[in-house]
This record gives sequence, structure tokens and C-alpha cells, in this order.
Amino acid sequence: VVAHWTSRLLVQQLSTDTVALNLTLDWRVLSFTAGISVLTAVVFGIAPAVRATRGDPIETLRQGGRGAAGSTKARLAGGLVVTQVVLPLVLVVGAGLFLRTFASLTHASLGFDADRVLMAQVSTRRAEVPPQDRLEMFARIHERVRAVPGVAGSGFSLIAPLTGRLWHRQVHVSGSWTPQEERNTLPSGIGSTSRDLTPTEPYTALNAVTPGWMATLGLSVRGGRDITDADRASAPRVALVNEKFARKFLAGQNAIGHTIQVVKGNPAPPREIVGVVSDAAYRNIREAALPTVYVPLAQFDADATPLPPTDFILSVRAASGPPAALKKAVTDAVTGLNPRFALTYRSLAEQVGRTMQQERLLAMLSVFFGALAVLMAAIGL
Repeated sequence: VVAHWTSRLLVQQLSTDTVALNLTLDWRVLSFTAGISVLTAVVFGIAPAVRATRGDPIETLRQGGRGAAGSTKARLAGGLVVTQVVLPLVLVVGAGLFLRTFASLTHASLGFDADRVLMAQVSTRRAEVPPQDRLEMFARIHERVRAVPGVAGSGFSLIAPLTGRLWHRQVHVSGSWTPQEERNTLPSGIGSTSRDLTPTEPYTALNAVTPGWMATLGLSVRGGRDITDADRASAPRVALVNEKFARKFLAGQNAIGHTIQVVKGNPAPPREIVGVVSDAAYRNIREAALPTVYVPLAQFDADATPLPPTDFILSVRAASGPPAALKKAVTDAVTGLNPRFALTYRSLAEQVGRTMQQERLLAMLSVFFGALAVLMAAIGL
């Protein structure tokens, strides 16, 4: 009964949409555990009784505290007591460390404001939008979403924060030193990778965004300007960089006015850096902000990938209230252009929580078993 109720409590507290715990009672395991418990009770209950029947009880009591045998028994008993105290202490200390790690991640600065932000993956795959029409289609979707009542800000991006995906390229920056020996050491591309970008490598993370995306996520423009509607495909090629990028490639000097070339085989046409934005978490919450270049989505071309993808991430900030309340209105605005467009929603706060689910799971399990060990030690089990 206790196992049944405690397992239900653990499942309720620890299961998430990506971590599913199945603690259904297995009667084979339960029978084995019950058999071992009965056997242990019998053996350790009968052994002292059998030993007590041997010899003279009066003489045993008179000499119990003397001699090598008594000393050995005392040391054994003392060792068991020490072990009984030390093991729960180790579990409690481990639980404290896991809790501290979880607390530090909870209070870590992300560089963006996750409050009231709804993210939707908008896919045009089923609608079979031709590659040459995709960017224009996403621009039209953005215009419709911006007009939805209750939307305080919105923007599209190729990469959503904290999803584990990394789009990176080698770059050449005017006026910066590029370490030759580090070139071509990291495959370029878009995808998930555990590979870190080291301080000496001429690589940067990238993202393609629309006007309004920075403000929607709460990133601050430290200098220069944001991406605007004027940054179209026919306009001069521009880019924004974050402060980490300026520190890495330009030794912290003013990045505005410098040019950057994204390398994919041969260097792409240069882009002028027109703004510097604040640092923000990119791939996950555990690593420091990556040097990042932001390019206008309207200028997404061959220096990024050969063809514009069929999916982009729409970020929407609610003017007030929970962002989930905007789902129906946003869906109507998007599918009003084409009913075959598919949307998958998740709030940015939920995404932040997903990145910490491993630490949350370890912290709660360690606290549970630490408390259980202390309880068993306290009652002498």
C-alpha cells in the first residue's frame, strides 16, 4: 500500500511531457522483495537466539565486556552504527548539492524575458510552398499576427532559444585577427551538437530574425539600431551582433560599421554591422552566451543554407495575461492564409523549464531518498 501511494506521488511530481516515469507495481519484484525481507528477518532473528542457547548464560553475562571476542563485537557494532549514520549523511549532502545546482540555474540570467512569450513552430511543409515564395509567405504571416488583438510584439526566427539547436558558421570580420590554425576544425551547419565553440575559433552562432523579434524576447539594443522592415532582400546587407561577439572578434571595440563575411566554402558578400544587442542564452541554460550574429530573415540566402527552410519559429508576447490565451487567435491568423499550415505551440517559460528538467529530476529524487535514509537511520533500520 505504501509503495503504491508513494509511487503515484513520485510520478505526479517528477513526470513531464518529455520524462515519463512508469512506477507501476511489478508483482514479481514485490514477491522477490517480500521474500528477501522475510528471509533477512528470520536469519537475523534466529541467529542471536541460537547463539544465546550455547554456553552458560551467567558466565556469558559476566564476561561479555571482556576479551578479544567482546572487543570484536563492540568494534563491529560501532562500525555498523557509523555506517548507518554516514550513508544518510552522504545522501543528504548530495541532495544539497543537486538543490544548489537547480537553484543556481533557476536564478541564472538568460538575457531575455520569458514572461508572457508564446512560441509556435510554423510549418509550411504540408502546404508545399515553393522555396522562392517561403520568405514572402512568412512575412505575410508576420503581418497578420502583429494585427491580432492582445499581441504586444511578435517576430520570426530560424532558431528558438534553449532548444539545443546550433546554427554556426566560420566568419571573417574586418579589423579582427582570425587564428589561421583553427580554421576548418568545426563543421558548419544547423542542428544539434554538443561541440563547444572555443574562444580561439573563428566561428559564431547565427540566427535569422524579423523586425520585432528582439523586442518580443526582451533583448536590448546596446548600440546602433535594430533590424527594421527596410532591411529587405534588395536593401544593403546588414547584421546585428551581440556583445560577446564584439569582445571575441573585436576586442570589445565598437562593432558598428565593421563588416562581416559568413564563410560557407567561399566567403559570402559582406554584411555591415549596424547594431549591437545584449547577450542571451542560445543553445541551453548551462553554457555561457555564444558570440552570435543576427541577420534579417528577409535577407536569408545562400550564405545561410541553400534554400529557406519550411519551418520557422514564431514568438509572440502577450500584452497581458497568460500567452496560451493567444493560441486560437494566432492559429486563425496563420491558417487564414492557408489552412494546411501547421502550428506547434509552447511557451518560452515552458521551454526554460524543459532545459532544467534533468536537474529538477535529480534534485527531487536525491531529496526524497536522502529524507528516506535519514528517517530509516533515526528509527534504527
